[in-house]
Amino acid sequence: MQINDALLSAANASIVWGAGTAPATLPVNGVATATSVYKITAADVASPSGEVINTATASAEIGGKSVTSQPDATHTPVKASHPSLSITKTGAVADSNGSGLLGDAGDLITYQFVIANTGDTRLTGIQINDPLPGLTTPSFTNWPGQPGVLEVSETVTATATYTIQVADLVSTRVDNQASASATPLAGVSPTAQSQLVSIPTAAPHPRLAITKKAAVADSNSSGLRVMQVMWSPTPSPSATSVTHHWPV
Repeated sequence: MQINDALLSAANASIVWGAGTAPATLPVNGVATATSVYKITAADVASPSGEVINTATASAEIGGKSVTSQPDATHTPVKASHPSLSITKTGAVADSNGSGLLGDAGDLITYQFVIANTGDTRLTGIQINDPLPGLTTPSFTNWPGQPGVLEVSETVTATATYTIQVADLVSTRVDNQASASATPLAGVSPTAQSQLVSIPTAAPHPRLAITKKAAVADSNSSGLRVMQVMWSPTPSPSATSVTHHWPV
């Protein structure tokens, strides 16, 4: 006697024969029970029928003649997956240039991204998209399992850095958002967007130093005296010289 099932492997079936019955032999009115395990696939979940349909028959030799039973089918509903994810972004600035001002040009902003699998299916190909020009490529660390894969409820963290520019001081802050995407086992690929992260920049404090030198001499009898003024924006070492003539 054997079981014919296109979905399951007969070799993996566990058969319990009736008491006092030899294996693969059934007496009149005898009963044997076989069990086998099937793992639901992504294709099953995506199937329009929403169920796993399995049909099996049994066959045996009776009096030297092959006999096959009528087919019997089972219909097992499967749950459609709902892939989703979330992304949380935070940022912190450090006085990287040692100027004593927090958030001026040259200081470094470190951004942290936390991606979470909030759906009910495995996600692969986790990606972060951040449109901030000059941002380093986000680097993932400490995957909970296989790199690039998030099981249900798992999270992973990535970091990236950005150097504050002079233009950011004019706008008084660095604003931006990030998004995340992934590929599920089945269903539509989920995307998510982080909240707006705003990092204040240091207000510019322009300063000016002036050095005045005067020399009075009307040696050419022109009736004019000359005063030279040196000025520069501090702490810049560059200087500009301005010469002005006053009547004597």
